[in-house]
Amino acid sequence: MPVSPSGTARVFDEAWEGAEAEERHPSRSTACPQQRLQALKAYEVQYASRLRPCSSNTLPSLQALCLGCLATYLHEFLELDDCFLASLPWAWKAPLLAVARRQGMLSDEVLQKLIDSEAPVLDISRSPGLTHDSIHKCLQALPNLRHLDMTGCSSQLSLLCKLHEYCPQLESLRMGKFVSRHSQQSGILWQEKAAGKALLQRLPRLSHDAVQESWEDEQQLQDQPALHKLRLVLWPDLDLRHSEALRKAAPQLQIVTADMMVSPRKLHASSALMEPLDQEYAAMLGNFKWNSAGSSAGAVPGAQHAPAYGSSARSTAHALSMAERFRAAYESRAARVAVVRERNAQKERRRELRALGSAERAVHLAEQGVPLVARTNSRKIR
Repeated sequence: MPVSPSGTARVFDEAWEGAEAEERHPSRSTACPQQRLQALKAYEVQYASRLRPCSSNTLPSLQALCLGCLATYLHEFLELDDCFLASLPWAWKAPLLAVARRQGMLSDEVLQKLIDSEAPVLDISRSPGLTHDSIHKCLQALPNLRHLDMTGCSSQLSLLCKLHEYCPQLESLRMGKFVSRHSQQSGILWQEKAAGKALLQRLPRLSHDAVQESWEDEQQLQDQPALHKLRLVLWPDLDLRHSEALRKAAPQLQIVTADMMVSPRKLHASSALMEPLDQEYAAMLGNFKWNSAGSSAGAVPGAQHAPAYGSSARSTAHALSMAERFRAAYESRAARVAVVRERNAQKERRRELRALGSAERAVHLAEQGVPLVARTNSRKIR
């Protein structure tokens, strides 16, 4: 018989209560809290170390150089009209969104300017500048989203309740780092349990050995709004016992925690999961200095924030406007190219002159106004 959502929640509640009972009796527990904290710390260190993509030895493409220039002066482009950023394709917006998140510049207004309806990946993790309404409005405009990272967002519970309606094509989800209002561990555990139940209620009903009466019933079951394609949930700070409770209630999901990723046996297989979700887009930037990009570049977003976009604390290092800098760079390059072209033209004329005969060379030099000087014998006549 199909497992109803209420039955799935009951299985989850029983497994969760069993995990809490083991936690209250350390003698029956198989996991060490100290090891879990060490694993979570190791995961955070690995995540922070990969926020700066390694520079490649190959020459960057023209598109990568343009993206690097846009990212360097991102705060100036954000002050332009919305039409400029709206005209950019998602392949250009995604690297800029990754830079804004790493620099702590990601706010509601910046997110609305850089988001695109064709985006398959969205990373808004560790961005305390985003509000509840802005995130919901953003996800409503992404029906084709397949990968989402909302780790550290304050509205994770409300997002889980609407995620099956906003993003029905979701395949992987990253979540966790719940923050209690009073920073109490009991409040965090309550949010984790509520998030687990909300996630289970948005999954499709399990019908392994149940046979529907007709194809219409089967199609109706598949057409129900649910996360039919969700297969991976990355929840680093979830306790190992509680993750087992979630796996027992939803066996079709692959639940990954920090204990699993930092395990020596699974470190190579989980190296991709330790990277930020927008790492691929951040690596597209060419000639971009991450060390000098913002006051908090390279740190975990949310730990230290760069001056917010639109604030009065602006850098005065660049006195010229963006248009003047582009014009000066173009004129400098045009002058260098003109010198090279003239040198190449002279070499080509000399090469053509050598290929001519003596008579033709003399006629050519006479046409150019070059006087013909006869050679004189410098030897003394005895």
